[in-house]
Amino acid sequence: PERESVDVALNTNIQIEFSEEPSDTSLKDGHLQITLQEQVIQGTFQKKGKFVWFQPNTSFDQNQVYQVDISESFVDKNGQALE
Repeated sequence: PERESVDVALNTNIQIEFSEEPSDTSLKDGHLQITLQEQVIQGTFQKKGKFVWFQPNTSFDQNQVYQVDISESFVDKNGQALE
């Protein structure tokens, strides 16, 4: 879904496009998280080029706002900070 989307299907994936391809280590080390009220949502990240998809282990809850948290340590394949 697009940023600030509403009425999104509860079983949808979250897709994120970065300026460069993220490093595999950044994805594995928890530098990118999906949260609801400061609680980390469990799921799987997959990457293809500059795109990352998040598939939650369970469907999202209705009428909730989820947040994508990206730490300053989240870097591209060359170790540069990502936008």
